[in-house]
Amino acid sequence: MERILPLLLKLSYKGHPICYNTKEKWHYLDDEQKVSRFETTTSLKAGQVLSPRHALTWIRNKLLSSIDLGLVEKISRRDKSAEVEAKVMELVKDALQTGKNGQGDPWLSQLDWNMVSEDGDRRHKRASKPVKPPPVYWPHWYWEAAKPKKDKLPGTLDITVRNRIAPLLLRLSWLGFPLFHSREHGWIFRVPLDGQHATRSQPLAFYDDADK
Repeated sequence: MERILPLLLKLSYKGHPICYNTKEKWHYLDDEQKVSRFETTTSLKAGQVLSPRHALTWIRNKLLSSIDLGLVEKISRRDKSAEVEAKVMELVKDALQTGKNGQGDPWLSQLDWNMVSEDGDRRHKRASKPVKPPPVYWPHWYWEAAKPKKDKLPGTLDITVRNRIAPLLLRLSWLGFPLFHSREHGWIFRVPLDGQHATRSQPLAFYDDADK
């Protein structure tokens, strides 16, 4: 529960949401997204956050914040009363109601949302093969715009002035005629064959198979 309560309580240190991993233990990311450690009496990594030794000092020095700082203080003082238990259960229910929709939440997104049977048989869970999710198919033009890129979240669109998709999504026209992209000629516009248009541009000839 030590790894879950701080996330349910949405603890922040110096205004930054706290994080946990097996390598760094409890820590936070500074404004430059670099791993930063809590101020403790030792230089050791913080294995606990809600211990009386540290949490109460951080609260007193206004380093630690939460959605319920009073509850944090009671838990740190090892208060196991029915009132504390009821408030913790409220946090649990709120988190369950939010569920996976809280992936953008810096605290709830750190919880393990994999479904487990009620008996919690982890041995059976380890023995079973993971279920492979069905493949997700995108139109090729969308994949070109949203394909994985370094330091970008999956699905981030790459829309720039050099991108061929942007003029099409913006439905750009020239003299009222839709724009098209030709492999041979670049950006062009298409006019009707009936001659009901006014332009001094000469018709183009196409020889590249990609322009069929």
